[in-house]
Amino acid sequence: MSAQTTQTSSLRDSYTEKLLRGQDDLLLGILEGDARSALRQIGRMLTISLPCLAAYGGTMGLYQGGWQILSTIGKVPALLYGTLLASFPVLHVFNVLVGSRVGFVRTFALTLTAVTTTSILLGAFAPISFVFNVRSRPGDYAFLQLFHVSVFAVAGVFGGLAMYRALCLVCEKSDIYPRTGLRLLKVWILVFGFVGIQVAWSLRPVVGDPVLQPEGLRDEQYETVYTHLIRLPGELGE
Repeated sequence: MSAQTTQTSSLRDSYTEKLLRGQDDLLLGILEGDARSALRQIGRMLTISLPCLAAYGGTMGLYQGGWQILSTIGKVPALLYGTLLASFPVLHVFNVLVGSRVGFVRTFALTLTAVTTTSILLGAFAPISFVFNVRSRPGDYAFLQLFHVSVFAVAGVFGGLAMYRALCLVCEKSDIYPRTGLRLLKVWILVFGFVGIQVAWSLRPVVGDPVLQPEGLRDEQYETVYTHLIRLPGELGE
């Protein structure tokens, strides 16, 4: 049983390294495979990304403690997966319009590589997040918000760039994915970020304020983050 567990862990480690080092070969395999093969890849990526996201979410919740730890363990995966599910149909329709021969399932597997790379990076940041959150004082709330936003931004940019660069290499090896699709992919990455900011705003509080009671979702009149940002300069001037 121990040998089998070790073998499974080794396979997972090698797959993680393949995602980080040789993503073009992985994407080419997804593009040239069938839907069943893509589903297997999706399953493997989910088993890697979910623990990484939960680990980082757990460290975020340490600042407020209590139920907030469990809340953020669920919210961080919900943030990335929810953003992907909301924005993915746009990319698939774009690809169909430009003549891509990649099906729905395989296209989803391609986009999930970016989310999985982002998740691995967040998991790598989890020990640093733990150090900052476990001993921080109530007055450090603003700093921790900025810290976590910065970590998510860095992980998201690297995840998107890794997928884009890998697809560029794939286009040189195969004609399955059209080059026009690469230009649309840039647009979709912006859409993903635009939607992700709103999803994060809707899931507040993610970093719980220790002065307040832990809460699942903020109980206030709903507005979009962009409406809030438009109103913010006027409120600051009052």
